[in-house]
Amino acid sequence: MSINTAPGQDLTCGHCGRPAPVGDRYCERCGAPLGTEVSGQRRPAERESNASAQRRWAQDGPTRYLCAAAHLDPLFATAAIGEYLVEETRAVPPSPGVDSVAVLRDAVAARYRRRVRDAVLLVLALFFLLASPPLALSWLVVGVLVAVTSAVTRAGAGIQAPTSVAGAVNGYVAARRTGVMLTLGLALAGIVAVFVVPGISYLVFSAFGADSSSAGTLLALLFGALILGVLVADELLVAALTRGRFVPEEFTPDPGERPGWEMVLRTLGHSRFARQLTRVAEADRRGTVADEAEVTVFRGWRPFLGAGEPIRNRVYALPLKPAEDGEATDEPRKFTVLELQRHLGGELARLRDSRSLAPGRRLAKLSIREQVFIPAEALVRRLDDPALLGVLTDLRHPPLGHLPSQVAQQLADAPQELARYYQRYGVEAWDRDLNVTCYLAAGTDNHTLYVEWTHCVLFPIAQRYRSIDEADEVGPLPRALLQAVAFPATLLTRLGTVAHRFRPIRERRGVVSPARYGAGHSVREIAADSSPRSYFQDADALRYMEVLEQGLFRAVGEFLQERGYEIRDVLDIAKETVKQSVVTNNIHNSVLNHTAVGGRDASSGAGSTGPSAGRGSGGTSGGTR
Repeated sequence: MSINTAPGQDLTCGHCGRPAPVGDRYCERCGAPLGTEVSGQRRPAERESNASAQRRWAQDGPTRYLCAAAHLDPLFATAAIGEYLVEETRAVPPSPGVDSVAVLRDAVAARYRRRVRDAVLLVLALFFLLASPPLALSWLVVGVLVAVTSAVTRAGAGIQAPTSVAGAVNGYVAARRTGVMLTLGLALAGIVAVFVVPGISYLVFSAFGADSSSAGTLLALLFGALILGVLVADELLVAALTRGRFVPEEFTPDPGERPGWEMVLRTLGHSRFARQLTRVAEADRRGTVADEAEVTVFRGWRPFLGAGEPIRNRVYALPLKPAEDGEATDEPRKFTVLELQRHLGGELARLRDSRSLAPGRRLAKLSIREQVFIPAEALVRRLDDPALLGVLTDLRHPPLGHLPSQVAQQLADAPQELARYYQRYGVEAWDRDLNVTCYLAAGTDNHTLYVEWTHCVLFPIAQRYRSIDEADEVGPLPRALLQAVAFPATLLTRLGTVAHRFRPIRERRGVVSPARYGAGHSVREIAADSSPRSYFQDADALRYMEVLEQGLFRAVGEFLQERGYEIRDVLDIAKETVKQSVVTNNIHNSVLNHTAVGGRDASSGAGSTGPSAGRGSGGTSGGTR
């Protein structure tokens, strides 16, 4: 018996302490041979600590990165708050692999901190301007030059500013409204600079009997030093939090577990959104309940919220003919869609037993769930429609997030235009950083079998949000100095931060807005990259898609054959699908070239509809300004 094995128990790696199923010869984490000790082996307590750290990394990794993103990227924090916390009747979008309420708590706290910081900086900037207008003008010129030079340098180096999440902020401020506000702000600033500042400055210094040239310069330098101090303090706090307390060994999603300055910094401003944070927390706690189907009320084009980008869509209409090798008097057995769905779920569940089909045995945790999708626009128009299963009956409350399975399954045998029933098959990989999901729907009249499935990939979290695990080449102090030099060029942005208010949608003339009820993006999707981060992630995503797809073909064929139907069409389509899959050799090219995204299979007779339509019309207004 192995030295790391107890009777009836799995093996334990002697190098890293990871449990391994009986029969494995090598550790899935470190590759060390199982059943042998290594030199310098850790003591049991050390191995347990290492294994615990690895579990925390896998469990809390995405949440940790997104909590840090809330403090590092104001656009991400604004998008998350606007999606989840502004509309009290909006459905909570699913966000697999992430503690949504933890991310939202940090987003609220980060936004509050920025508003306080920028309000203090604006007051100090006004005093600086009153103290010495010539010095303020000089600083403004230098700041603008530094900001322009920095932007040109970044563009020349191919570095993009972190503004990709701006597209997820659905209509906070219309473009034309921004232009009008900017024009009025510049005009007001010009009037103040030309007429008001000289007079106020003269009155202030006359009251103190001081020489405006010398005293003004001293006061301006004092206010400038205070501005620098605020910027330095803010950078030091953010660096201490994201690079000190957000390391895997220290991070906790709940700031209440870390009393002191961390808890204070991470709980700022929670009182305003306390009720909404509680609502999201309750939705997360309920999660996936047995014998219940999840309900997703969505706005815009894309129903599969939380699953990422649609990569491949298959639609088949198969004629149901008696098997040719059967007796002439044999009639195929009729079946229902629910019987087919149950068979497919049972067959795909067998993939969990595979040891080598997926790296790290990720298929062992294949999730199979029922899901109902309802467009918010239809939901608010037809509240009394029985086809909507009572998901929304009172406009003062949010839609239901779950339905009993028996109620949801009514949509399987009697599909509706406004509500769709799907089976969802999901695989989480790479420490929950890469998610592959397949959504399956079917229909039949025992003459034709309609089968539709869509593969979605939720790409890893963007690299800029992972910087907390990398060396800080600049450092908080140099970064604060650079911000201080370019500070005058950021005044309008800081003014916008202070003046910004989240406002719920106001209905006009009794018209109910679907954006009040339909979800648009999950926090995990807002922070996702546009492609896999490595070749292996790309290959794994394709692997899971192909394994699920071929498993579905095999299960459909077996189901029809057992009931006496001809399966030649199924086999032909499966072969053709394999040929098409060889052409599309990676996920990244599939997204860029639209070779697989949204494309219907030729057998369906339908045209192609890529996700560009979804991105272009990605939704109704998010409801905040």
